[in-house]
Amino acid sequence: MSHSRSELAAVTSRAKRRFPDHTLDNVYPVCMPIYELRLLVTTLSEDKLSTSARFILRLLNTGVTQPTEIARLLGLPPNYVAGAASELLGNELVVQGIDSNLRITDAGKRCLQGGGSSLRPRNISLRVPYDPLTKKVLDIGIEILLDRNVVRKNGLFVIPANPRPPR
Repeated sequence: MSHSRSELAAVTSRAKRRFPDHTLDNVYPVCMPIYELRLLVTTLSEDKLSTSARFILRLLNTGVTQPTEIARLLGLPPNYVAGAASELLGNELVVQGIDSNLRITDAGKRCLQGGGSSLRPRNISLRVPYDPLTKKVLDIGIEILLDRNVVRKNGLFVIPANPRPPR
């Protein structure tokens, strides 16, 4: 307990130096709860298609629609063509008919005009400090906020606990 009193005395003397025109009435430690929100954000980022997918898209644009014919013209095994076709189907650049023929979509044509790049969803994980008292996201980095040496220099302390997340 004496350790916290000495810290409190150091903070008090620093406050007196910084604000000489003011009088300290009560001095006591205060705990400010700050939660760490972990957000999963989905963004669209531009990404290049694989080489085989770009060539398949070019062939589909010329009118070749049979996967076996595409594999023969490119000199690739059918499983490579299937993997590249699944990449194109996943990005909705082509559609597959009932007879297994592939057809290029308008998005696929735009992708060809853009040099073979398309927008793909990417998941980004963010850690954001949140103050439940003001109900606002803080403009402070969590690493700075939780760095014990920086916090102690400012006369604060951090309880090493894992609090419940806000509801």
